[in-house]
Amino acid sequence: MTNNAPTARWLQWLRIALQAGKRLRPSGQKRTLVWAAVAGLLGGGAALGFRFAIEELQLWFLNPPTGSIALFARLNTWERIAVPAVGGLLAGLTLVLGRRLVRGEATDYMEVIAIGDGHVPVRASIFRSLSALLSISSGEAIGREGPMVQMAAAIASLLGRWLRVSPAQLRLLVACGAAAGIASAYNAPIAGALFVAEIVLGSIAMECFGPLVLASVMASLVMRTLHGSSPLYELSQFRFEGTADLLAYAVLGALCGAVVPVFHWTLQAGRQIFSRFKLPLPLKLAVGGVVVGLLAISHPEVTGNGATVIHALIGNELAWDAIATLLVYKLLATSATFGSGAVGGVFTPALLMGACIGSLFAMALGHLDRWEAIPPASCAVIGMAAFLAGATRAPLMSILMIFEMTLNSSVLVPVMTASVLGYYVARSLGGGSLYNEQLREAAAGLFGRPVTSITVGQLMRKPEPALSPESEFREIARRFVVPHAEWVPVSGIEGQFLGIVLRDDVENNLSDTDLQGIVIAGDLLRPAPVQLSPRTTLLDAIKMVTHATVEDAPVVGSDGKLIGVLGKNDLLIALSQTGQRSTAEAKPAE
Repeated sequence: MTNNAPTARWLQWLRIALQAGKRLRPSGQKRTLVWAAVAGLLGGGAALGFRFAIEELQLWFLNPPTGSIALFARLNTWERIAVPAVGGLLAGLTLVLGRRLVRGEATDYMEVIAIGDGHVPVRASIFRSLSALLSISSGEAIGREGPMVQMAAAIASLLGRWLRVSPAQLRLLVACGAAAGIASAYNAPIAGALFVAEIVLGSIAMECFGPLVLASVMASLVMRTLHGSSPLYELSQFRFEGTADLLAYAVLGALCGAVVPVFHWTLQAGRQIFSRFKLPLPLKLAVGGVVVGLLAISHPEVTGNGATVIHALIGNELAWDAIATLLVYKLLATSATFGSGAVGGVFTPALLMGACIGSLFAMALGHLDRWEAIPPASCAVIGMAAFLAGATRAPLMSILMIFEMTLNSSVLVPVMTASVLGYYVARSLGGGSLYNEQLREAAAGLFGRPVTSITVGQLMRKPEPALSPESEFREIARRFVVPHAEWVPVSGIEGQFLGIVLRDDVENNLSDTDLQGIVIAGDLLRPAPVQLSPRTTLLDAIKMVTHATVEDAPVVGSDGKLIGVLGKNDLLIALSQTGQRSTAEAKPAE
């Protein structure tokens, strides 16, 4: 007995470790916030790395590195066609290679969050992002925010799987990664959180929104520390002097909302046209690059995501005929790139559509005495907000994004007015949002179901390995060195769940050295304060664990074996994500 007794040094170390673990042991909510912050930091780093990779790859595609538009303006005719065509071909080959190496795995982060499992395959996401990197670097007309968000979400998913969190928590962590990606792309942490809350999760409950904000802030901190803190768009002049100006901005908001269905229809038409051609995917992407190159022969501004052109519009550097032509050409170029199957986002192209419409609207107002002094830059910014609100069906996100991208408080009231009107006009005309397909998947996924149909078995996480009743004290105590360990399960020889050993009981026995050599798990065994069945519904589980003395509850199957664990915080997060999306958004447009 004496030989088996723990040594004095081991006892001292164990006592210190358990006391430290008890003090440091965070609640489920605090752990969620900590991991959301980590996901934000990793997502911001991934987005920064993707931005750096684009700049480096453009050294090869577009040498010297003066920006795609400036370079395309100096290229001859065949080079303007060849660069995006070759980029599209390489991007398509990358996708094909990825599909052969990683078969049958869904890759889109919004789809993964929508169906509720939170599993974003990292290898498939890498191939998808590499394809986007080739398309974007060669000047194709598509946004960079899509792959930036994809990689941030994939890293967050990998983090959650390593932590073995519940499906609801994993879904939330992936959402935190997505918010970090959006915040990094536009230097807009609040809008990044709201984008995911409004569009992807469909919930702004604090159980979800708090971690999203924290992840976005951490990603923005990384971006601003390593890439600068200036606003994305410098707005040197903006006019808002009263009711007359507000009326003009309101009309512009309604106009942008009316044009949104045209934007949606053009994107879908591009996809339908390319689907009719029975070409291999690399050739489809190459053809899309050829279309962009043909348009770039006369207007190199159609290349890229449109951010450079937005700067020119805000700086009042373009004439009305150039803006009108660019509006049509850019719409066609984006439709060709998107329709060919290129990986990327249409967020920035949507902003460009609104900026073009706003600039043209301001130039038309210049012929009217009352509004002739409104600068085109003012209407360009308002148009961006209104068009984005109508295209994404997320007006609150659009309002805050424009404010964060300009850091000009004067825009708030006009942007709020135009965004709301743009949203309602676009919604009344139908056509859905840019994310209609993902919203339909969300309605059919786990968290789109009624609360009463979601069960514990769908929400639980894997349990820790169980002790046997004969486990010695040394083995029991080691299991509690991990700070978050509140109890450990005990199972019989055939795997039947017998009960739990609490951290407090282990700590109480540390002071009695005589008992430590003979105490086994069976001596410390207690029945679980609350025990769940995999068939227990979400609402019933919340009622059962609300007043429990422990945070995590064991889930025991019909055969009496421990099959999972579910915590109070897991249940609250799941409840906050369930049934929040309106049926109007989830249904396909008729």
